Amino acid sequence: MEAIISAVTEGRLIEIENLNKEEVLKLLTEKIKNLNIIPENYDIYNLIIEREKQLNTYLDFNIASPHCRIDFEGEIICSIGFSHNGIIFNEKGDKAKLIILFVIPKNKSNEYLITISKLIKFWTKYENLRDFENIYDLNAIQKRILEWIYIIENPEADKEDIEKISLHAETALITDMILPDIADLIKERKLNELKSFISELEPFQLADIMNNLPLDYSIIFFRILPKNKADEVFSLLEPENQNNLIKNLASEEIRELITKLPSDDRISLFEELPSQIVQKLIDLLDINERKKALEQLSYNEDSVGRLISNKYIAVNPEMKIKEVLEYIRRNGHNSETIETIYVINDKGKLIDDIDLKRIILANPEDKLESILDGSFVCLYADQKKEEAIQLFKKYDTYILPVVDSDGHLLGIVTHDDIIDVVEEVATEDFHKGSAILPLEKKFINTSIFDLWKRRISWLIILVFINIFSGAGLAHFETLIQTVVALVFFLPLLVDSGGNAGSQSSTLIIRSIALGEISEKDFIKITFKEFLVSLMLGIAMGIAVFILGWIRSGVIIGLAVSISMIAIIVISSLIGLLLPFLLYKFGQDPAVASGPLITSIADILGIILYMNLSSIILKAFHYLPK
Repeated sequence: MEAIISAVTEGRLIEIENLNKEEVLKLLTEKIKNLNIIPENYDIYNLIIEREKQLNTYLDFNIASPHCRIDFEGEIICSIGFSHNGIIFNEKGDKAKLIILFVIPKNKSNEYLITISKLIKFWTKYENLRDFENIYDLNAIQKRILEWIYIIENPEADKEDIEKISLHAETALITDMILPDIADLIKERKLNELKSFISELEPFQLADIMNNLPLDYSIIFFRILPKNKADEVFSLLEPENQNNLIKNLASEEIRELITKLPSDDRISLFEELPSQIVQKLIDLLDINERKKALEQLSYNEDSVGRLISNKYIAVNPEMKIKEVLEYIRRNGHNSETIETIYVINDKGKLIDDIDLKRIILANPEDKLESILDGSFVCLYADQKKEEAIQLFKKYDTYILPVVDSDGHLLGIVTHDDIIDVVEEVATEDFHKGSAILPLEKKFINTSIFDLWKRRISWLIILVFINIFSGAGLAHFETLIQTVVALVFFLPLLVDSGGNAGSQSSTLIIRSIALGEISEKDFIKITFKEFLVSLMLGIAMGIAVFILGWIRSGVIIGLAVSISMIAIIVISSLIGLLLPFLLYKFGQDPAVASGPLITSIADILGIILYMNLSSIILKAFHYLPK
């Protein structure tokens, strides 16, 4: 931070008006050159422009931070420009009101990385302190920047309320800003400088950086990670990057890595890897860990057994409270949680769970069994993951134990794994709801052929289903030729029916997914949907009656409006019935997708419209009887 302090106190903080980006950068560069610290043979401006081409230095806070690295031994040098109106800084037209220009000597790269990371974290955390709207002069800007640095260096000093934004946004900004510099350090083998920077970051930030580095650089980056962070960083990497690391690390490194992984993360990794690699990895585990891994892999892919973590604390009820606390102290470091302690008997059966708070507050000389109540909630290893979601929601908990059919404690499932399942299930339902077979990889990593394959099957099926629509129209060819006006309202009616059916199916599918309805609610929700759809149909029927009357007369308007009511009611009931039947027979209700419901509603809409119109027109002598 010393470079920024010197810039604002030694005259390198300047006001800029009516200049473009290039002019501003030249002006700030001149301020640095005037210090006569950097040799004249360095063309700082062009070095900055070259670096600008490699990354986006606009940081979304009306702040930009261009920089360049030079082969020069010295301190970080900085100049800062402020413009209340802002300088357009990229092709999107974003304006930078504050521009902090860094020149980084080769021996200070890690210091720059730490400085810019701290600044980005600060800006994303303290929105109220990065506002420039009421600042018009350099004295106020100088005060504001020094206030930033004081809070960064003395975080306990700030007592104001702050507005937080997501950690992911902060991490993405840091990654975008510093990735080329990290790549440069790796390329130049300045690994000690990189180590110093790495120590300042959290595992999720390190994983984000690794996910964006080229493969050969990511391997080097991973090897210099602190051992206490490496396993967690690995578990946060994209599956493809995990696979690449495994292929390129030595066997002993891999063994140490997968042994340290929680069993649930280990199984998630195995699920993403080819079977021959999984077998090699399992062979690297010791006998006990190998047995646990094989047992978990034997569970169905959609079962809770695949989520089990073996990092928990289990104690015996005969132990004294003081013995329990001592056991927690010795073994708690390797547990995912110590807030909840599990109590098992000599045969390994779960008999209770208990909060750490109750143990701490109990008499140290009492036995643990004296404070047990025998009341607990658990998951079964063969339960579906979706059922686990409902239990976590129902009991508003962050962790649940998992037992086998005989009640033996197998492990725990934590909230972070359940969040992953929720995301996976929601994504799968979105895909199915749009008649797409769920993707196995991220969209960006899925091949063109695989995307085609997962979309074409349902589209072909829907083509054949819609043949019936054409057949329905052909059947009423004479009616259409006699009363051409009926055709004008056909798209409106069938589209309205499809939309109503899709609305109904969406509500039912989501309610089933959230566990809000069950089979016993069928009659109740059917009656409710009938009343709602009837009210919708009447409202839309009145609207199309007016339209039909104006365009083709009262009788056509009456035929169209009655058809609209019937189509809305029938389509809505189909949208309810189809997902419910799939659910009743143990199938995924999401298969009753919007396109499928719409296609069925189209067919029935055409048949209803033409039949009802024929009856009404004959009744009013529009057609021969």
